Amino acid sequence: MESILINRINNILKKYKPIRLSDIEINPTGSHIHIFNSSTDKTTFWRVNEYWMKSLCIGICGKNRFSNFCSGNCEEWINKKKQCMWRQEKIIKKFSDVIISRYEIITSENDLSYKNEEDFLGHLNYYIIPKDFYKKIKNNIPQGIGVILYVNVKNFEGFKEQRKSEFKWLDPQQEKKIMLSMLKKMVKNFDS
Repeated sequence: MESILINRINNILKKYKPIRLSDIEINPTGSHIHIFNSSTDKTTFWRVNEYWMKSLCIGICGKNRFSNFCSGNCEEWINKKKQCMWRQEKIIKKFSDVIISRYEIITSENDLSYKNEEDFLGHLNYYIIPKDFYKKIKNNIPQGIGVILYVNVKNFEGFKEQRKSEFKWLDPQQEKKIMLSMLKKMVKNFDS
């Protein structure tokens, strides 16, 4: 029964393409790579996505028809202490970076018993847990680990983010090591 459940979750996970994870906007048109840990262990899943790191904004004036640029020198801007009702922010460019997410499927208490801090190597680390089982183990989930619930009700089978993952900065060497490891596993899976 447990392996059937894991296979169902894996099939959904392969198609899972969130546009937001832990309040981080994922680039939906950007590239992503996903891979299972190995052919024997189907409980760990990695994904590399582009995410919107920062935006370049300019102020646009909705009052001045001749010059859309908001200089911040108009009467409304000065009198209202920089809270002008005419000013609007317009995003002119977004900058992306890479985010590595790690998902671990948890279907029994044994799955949690051997976890330690070194297992959580991604920028974002999540447990995927069946909704009914989550109530039993929610107090045993380490701080900083996000929770995505597997939900299977009448007309819906999918995921719901229950708890946000804390973003963990990785140094460039760690990122490189993880991505190279993923590529090796991807090639190995492709060859077999």
